Amino acid sequence: MMEYKKANVENIDDIIDLRIIYLIEYNTFLEERVIAFLRKNMKEYLIKYLNRECFVYVAYDGEKIVSSVIVNIFEKVPSPRFINCRYGEMYGVYTRVEYRKRGIATELVKMMIHEMSDKDISFVQLGASEDGKNIYLKNGFQYTNSEYVEMKYYYN
Repeated sequence: MMEYKKANVENIDDIIDLRIIYLIEYNTFLEERVIAFLRKNMKEYLIKYLNRECFVYVAYDGEKIVSSVIVNIFEKVPSPRFINCRYGEMYGVYTRVEYRKRGIATELVKMMIHEMSDKDISFVQLGASEDGKNIYLKNGFQYTNSEYVEMKYYYN
């Protein structure tokens, strides 16, 4: 039987393991030194921010973590778009290959939406993959139209 829950500190190592599987799946090859660096930094980050600014929703099949959804809450200077200064950003939605097409990620997204409604945020945004876009649309996410073009400045 599948167990759905908000993660806590006891789940950190499982979250990291699943996140590494996800990163390898979508980045094809990651060097061992990069994986070790990511593990260390993820652990430090989750110990510091889990259930404060970062919320992770997980599904377990027995003792095995099979899916996760991550959302961070951010604050900005108030504007008409951010009346209460706060919004969420969802990412890292991942389900192990052998568990896909069972509605597991959908349940976690629903759980996240319900719980974030109590966090005094204006909205939750995400960048959807083609594979995941229908999960979000059927749960009330909408396409955004903006006169702005998304840009980034990268540091080394």
